[in-house]
Amino acid sequence: LLYSVFRAYSSTIPTLEDEQTAKKTTDGAKSTTDLDLRKVSLEFNNQRAAYKRQVSKLRKAYMEDYLRHKAQDEAERDAERAETTRRRLLRQRAKNERSV
Repeated sequence: LLYSVFRAYSSTIPTLEDEQTAKKTTDGAKSTTDLDLRKVSLEFNNQRAAYKRQVSKLRKAYMEDYLRHKAQDEAERDAERAETTRRRLLRQRAKNERSV
């Protein structure tokens, strides 16, 4: 008894007094609180699942956008690299023709 009064911190471990008061509750009251807790728990879990589904859809959409932009950037880079290679080879060809 003195331990629970002078305790300076909050413990998650139930004390003897908590267990005794829990035993004193009637089954009817206990079942209604259990039902209420179950309803709240189910609602919370449903909302959490819906949130996770939305986040998953967004992540998939962002990944598709990222991959599309990445492919487009790579195509542009490849085209630019091909063009610069072509110009370099044409300059080299012209130089070779002048030297002959």
